[in-house]
Amino acid sequence: MSRVFFAECRSYRPEEVSAGLKRIFSRSEISRVFRSGEKVLVKPNFLIPAEDERAVTTHSAVVLGLCRILLDSGCRVAVGESPGMGTLSACLSRQGLVEPLKKLGVRAVGFTVPKPFPLPGGRIVKSVPLAAEIAEFDAVVPRRN
Repeated sequence: MSRVFFAECRSYRPEEVSAGLKRIFSRSEISRVFRSGEKVLVKPNFLIPAEDERAVTTHSAVVLGLCRILLDSGCRVAVGESPGMGTLSACLSRQGLVEPLKKLGVRAVGFTVPKPFPLPGGRIVKSVPLAAEIAEFDAVVPRRN
């Protein structure tokens, strides 16, 4: 059974987004999922290089807020993606994330190498190609079960 958690944010002001994310982490007990020292990949689902105002992808305030919470939990954090169009660098630049991520010590990981990941129990499809870079992380946020 999947559970979904929401927190109201009336704006994308960093302090409001951060407070909302902290409420979600508190309610969901997600902080128990991440351990200090773990390598966590934040995957913002960038589609194309676009400014936050275009609402094409995860807002930069959410990406930064999530990175800060994970860093405060002792995780080693990276942001990774393979956009549908353009490059990861262009997406980060367009959203103004390059410098803030650098200041946080969060590296950017472009997905460039496909690797087959096995699907144990798969009857027809035995594996799916995913970014090989994902294998270096202990956890990926967000992920779907």
